[in-house]
Amino acid sequence: MTSRPATTNVSFSVPPPDASDRYVPILSPQPGIPSRFLILGHAVLGCLVHWVSDERMKGGGRTVPHTTPDDTCPVCVSRNQKPRWHGYLACWWEHSSRYVLADLTVHAVQTCPSLVPASGLDLRGMSLLLRRIGKSRNSPVSAELVQAKRDEKTLAADFDVSAALMRLWGETSARNWRIDDLEGRE
Repeated sequence: MTSRPATTNVSFSVPPPDASDRYVPILSPQPGIPSRFLILGHAVLGCLVHWVSDERMKGGGRTVPHTTPDDTCPVCVSRNQKPRWHGYLACWWEHSSRYVLADLTVHAVQTCPSLVPASGLDLRGMSLLLRRIGKSRNSPVSAELVQAKRDEKTLAADFDVSAALMRLWGETSARNWRIDDLEGRE
């Protein structure tokens, strides 16, 4: 008979580890597959971005930061593309047990006005459900907040959304991003 390990030192309500220096992906829902997140942040961080096509990437491309003023932004200048607002929220994705940045479009925030920072609602500990309204990967996204708050003791620490975005964009400053980084990828 094999002996079983002692279970007196097991801790079942331990929050996930801190995400301060980790790669944190941006996540948007896929058509027909709703995504549920546990919100770790207190508020949505908005940012102006551009979508740059890259067929080698899952989803066909990625966001890059819009830099100001417009006449010096590489995407505005070389592609004549206006920036779009996206909101990002520090979350824990329960489906795969990992830190993520939930990607919120203008439409998602319009469907759930409580996500707007001006609402004054502290989002930490709530659940967020995102779903694509249509069948296309660029269909509008709707958002729904579930008001049930989790106990603060069981939540992972909030992480710096702007630092996570800069890590994804491969820079320490949005001004260092260059269009040359994506040449030949469209």
